[in-house]
Amino acid sequence: SIKITINLSLSNILHSIYLEISHFFCKKLHFFHMFVILRGEKGKGMEIMYPELKENRPHGTMDYPYSQYYMRKPQKAFLIPVHWHDEVEIIYLKKGQLRISIEEENFDAVPGDIFFVNSGELHFMESNDMAVEYYTLLFPLEFISFQSKDILEREVLQPLRGRKLLFIKTLRGNLCLEKVEQFLKEMISVNDKKEEGY
Repeated sequence: SIKITINLSLSNILHSIYLEISHFFCKKLHFFHMFVILRGEKGKGMEIMYPELKENRPHGTMDYPYSQYYMRKPQKAFLIPVHWHDEVEIIYLKKGQLRISIEEENFDAVPGDIFFVNSGELHFMESNDMAVEYYTLLFPLEFISFQSKDILEREVLQPLRGRKLLFIKTLRGNLCLEKVEQFLKEMISVNDKKEEGY
């Protein structure tokens, strides 16, 4: 059906990202170490403690649970207040400068940087740069659930949904950065064009 077809293209791109990462790390026997981290004692502090800071804005629809925002060339300095949401968020800086805080860890982003915000993590963004351009992509982890019992599902996707694994906050300096950036650009292009069957 049309609804199923619409979801397949972007979710397949997301799946490709994880396949690429899993193949890369399986070969080197470091499956988790550079893209996701085990949720240990530090992770216990991530329990939702601030219901008043939850962002209640809907992202996507029931049929297409994916939102993509392109922020560019603001008219003045801006601050997106601290908040959290159920969806995973990917932040990709295209141009300019952007300050990002995720769980009280601060980053001065440069073009090409990619950041991950896990479900429930407090974060905010700000910039004084009038030329800044960046994308934010939001989706629930269920959007990339393929219900296959392969190693990717068992070792990464299911633990991520159960919050036993967490995305690392940034891919800066990560060997996967170039490949993930390529997939992100493809996702953004597919969603922007919205061609038939996207």
